[in-house]
Amino acid sequence: MADDRVRERLLQVVWKEIRSTDERNILNVPAARRAIDAGASPADLARAMTAASYETAFRLLFLLSAEHAEEGDDKAQTGWTIIETSFDDSDEPTPDTGSVLEFLHEDLLSSDPTGAEGQDLFA
Repeated sequence: MADDRVRERLLQVVWKEIRSTDERNILNVPAARRAIDAGASPADLARAMTAASYETAFRLLFLLSAEHAEEGDDKAQTGWTIIETSFDDSDEPTPDTGSVLEFLHEDLLSSDPTGAEGQDLFA
């Protein structure tokens, strides 16, 4: 099993990305700007975009850390694994701990730094 600190660090980075959308920076997205210009609430639009980011992160973590090439395909011949790495002087990644980070998607909600476990995204 992977070191819990490694899991926590990765999930913190993922949540930082998920929660990076706010009412100010959504204006950089042309479709969001048009929706606001048409009367959409910036707060609601930012929440919807953040919820979409959460869903994308969850699905990606599932696909990467469950080692399935496709959802539900437990007989897959290929898949992915997440392993912590470090970089040496040659900038080549080398495994740090040798621990595989499995089933990260299962810890995503409970690692929400706001403590809301994502509930504010779906209300």
